[in-house]
Amino acid sequence: MNNNMIGYKDVYQFTLVQTLKSKPYRSFALVLFFIALLSMPLIEIVTNGLNREEDKTSDIAKVYVIDETGLPEADYSSIKEESSQYKDIIFEYTNKSAADIEDEIINDNKDAILLHITSDTGFFNLRFIRPASGDISENEVIRLASHVQELFSENMIKNIGVSAEQKAKLEEAIITDYQFYSAETEEFDEEDSKLSVTFEEYNIVLIIFVVVMILISYGGSGIATTIVTEKSTKLIEILLTRVRPMAIIVGKVLAMLTTTLIQLLFVGLGFGLSSIIYKAVFASDSYLPEFVVSALESNILQNISLASVIVSIIIFVIGFIFYGFLAGLTGATVSKVEELREGMIVYTFLSIIGAYMGLALPIIGIQGSVPSFYAHLAFLLPISSVFITPIYLLFGKVSIAIALLAVLILIIATILVIMFTSKVYQTIILHQGNVIKFKDLITISKTSKEAR
Repeated sequence: MNNNMIGYKDVYQFTLVQTLKSKPYRSFALVLFFIALLSMPLIEIVTNGLNREEDKTSDIAKVYVIDETGLPEADYSSIKEESSQYKDIIFEYTNKSAADIEDEIINDNKDAILLHITSDTGFFNLRFIRPASGDISENEVIRLASHVQELFSENMIKNIGVSAEQKAKLEEAIITDYQFYSAETEEFDEEDSKLSVTFEEYNIVLIIFVVVMILISYGGSGIATTIVTEKSTKLIEILLTRVRPMAIIVGKVLAMLTTTLIQLLFVGLGFGLSSIIYKAVFASDSYLPEFVVSALESNILQNISLASVIVSIIIFVIGFIFYGFLAGLTGATVSKVEELREGMIVYTFLSIIGAYMGLALPIIGIQGSVPSFYAHLAFLLPISSVFITPIYLLFGKVSIAIALLAVLILIIATILVIMFTSKVYQTIILHQGNVIKFKDLITISKTSKEAR
């Protein structure tokens, strides 16, 4: 087998240089870089609009307050000190009826809103009413409401005799745990409920899933395309005078893995620069938008550890190699570039099945429990583990033991693919003519020796 690897370094260097020089690779890398570069400003614009709160004075000039709770009046004037956009706002308690104030702000005072506070059986209701016409937007009222609600809560707690310790306890984060009852086993299925996901987890899973899917798909198609191109231009025949057939596919897979990791570095650099741009453009005290900070401060990523990160990277790398050899094998069955789609049917089918098996987990999980048998099948199966196991491992929904078992199975599957490839590659790499079917590969593997 060692003799079969003669020349793989030359193939690796040649493929790496040619790929890095190619316009499609550079264009794709630049697209990923600029998406990452613009990510933080775009997130801020989408979540908070073009104008940040502190950059403009609020269109709300006056807030009429009708408080029917019986609590001492809260001092909302401190909002002016918290945010400069409210520096000119006036809070006025009034004894007028809500109907009279509504009529006034609708007809005569379009830069004012009404805050009507009521209580009912232990619940407090803060109702904000704005004029239908005028410059006051719904989002502006919502932003002010968050400040008002915070001050109202502080005033309420202060006046109902809650101690500082009790207040701190009330403000602790609430972690919701789900348990699903199984009628067949007459016990709670904690394993199924552990695999359910929150809305925030679902969004993060989708983002990472799409990135992994793009990288696996791009890497596989790149390997297959270079092999078919070299076959169609007879370059492969020149290469075979210096290197072994297996060395060709090994060198190309490793080269594409390297270029993929380089792309990831570009994406990471883009995110880093994006954070700096965000801080400078929006004059923020943080390098990340509030939306991102709140997501990171939640319990979503609390289970991340060095071990889980390392195992996740290992799964991705081995999974990439697994799909890379499949792509190289299927690419060698084609003689012309225009026939590549037909030759990649098996590769495309396996990657799509694997991707959808992984994608089904968060889709089912956001609606409730996930059957543990199906989840473990997706976590361990070589065609699907690369897409979903690393993500769920980082979330703490997969144990390190299961992840290491997935690594072992993926290694075994990759070795089997390499062994199968070594038996047929010498024959198919020089093939010219119709696309070689999968059943023909099986026949060739039974009659051929390892590629020499």
